[in-house]
Amino acid sequence: MTRHAPASPHLRLSGATATHPGATGGAATGWDEHLGRRLTRGKLGRVRRCRVAYLAQRGVQLQRHRSWCVSTDPEFSAKSADVIGLYLNPPHNALVLSIDEKPSIQAIERTCGYVHTSSGKIVRAMKSTYKRHGTLNLFAALQVATGQIQGKITATKKRVDFQAFLDDVIAEQPRGREIHIILDNLSTHKGNTDWLAAHPT
Repeated sequence: MTRHAPASPHLRLSGATATHPGATGGAATGWDEHLGRRLTRGKLGRVRRCRVAYLAQRGVQLQRHRSWCVSTDPEFSAKSADVIGLYLNPPHNALVLSIDEKPSIQAIERTCGYVHTSSGKIVRAMKSTYKRHGTLNLFAALQVATGQIQGKITATKKRVDFQAFLDDVIAEQPRGREIHIILDNLSTHKGNTDWLAAHPT
């Protein structure tokens, strides 16, 4: 009778993670480090945490979250379809804008200039020390069809700042033009019914 040597813990671990995690019992839907350690202590014996790293060395990643933006809105699919439709097939002569902001940009003053290196070259360099001037906010509107970006720097990102930026964007468009603005659900983007009432188009 031919006897086969038992598979190494590494091979057993690789084989186990190739199966659905629910096969180990429970309601798990993805492999994570906790489940992997529990598995290695149970079915695969005492496999140390460093052996779980064996998977990572071979490009096998336990449960990885690529984004925290998971919508709980039951109408998310329909709403996202409307947004994608605007991107792909906007109304004739309509303007489609995607607007967002980048807050907390450090305003740093740093001395820079040209210096001679020991090799005789002249390079541009900056001092390691700098002076802080607080933080700033950047509003930006992307014209989806053309890629053109209109921006504005503000000291804060309050609703009044946001509405003032919208006023600047609208002011550059022909009167009566159909405009679609796509936003995320940041609180600053909500509660602008007064601005919408003043800009019915």
